Amino acid sequence: MRSGGGNVEWRIQEQGPRVTFEVWKNGKAEGLYKVWAVGEKGRCLLGTLMPEGSRLYLRRTLSVDSLKRQGIWPVRRLEEELVYSFREQTVSVEWEDDVLRRCVRTLPRHTVRRQGDGIELMFPFDVHTPFPLTAAFCFSRVENGCLIFSFGKGGWPNIFPKEGKDKEEV
Repeated sequence: MRSGGGNVEWRIQEQGPRVTFEVWKNGKAEGLYKVWAVGEKGRCLLGTLMPEGSRLYLRRTLSVDSLKRQGIWPVRRLEEELVYSFREQTVSVEWEDDVLRRCVRTLPRHTVRRQGDGIELMFPFDVHTPFPLTAAFCFSRVENGCLIFSFGKGGWPNIFPKEGKDKEEV
């Protein structure tokens, strides 16, 4: 059993031509964590830690040959990274539009993050639930299962998506 510092432990077990990775993270899940195997010449995504009892857990079996081709065998270490936080961030916005101000007050669980001079509001996207923030639906986009609204200074919707990324408009 090895420790990656903090609440993360792992075991790597070679079984002939295959290798099994087991990773545990104790404590309360504050978001989604991805785990990578790192070798001398490469890095390989093992997967996402999933809830199991009072901890997060990942088990993945790969072939030694595939790890060698990726420059990961022998494995030097495992890295875990928080890729999505469940914590809602409090961001104070002076909404200049009365309709948006009223809508934001009634929002379900959401995440707010600063983006340059503005903010982004993110919601889990589900076609079977009411559409959040209907007053600004034409300014939303879908990314990684979330509905995202971008707003600039004063809470005005940003009409143009970020450069370099393909966006799926809703």
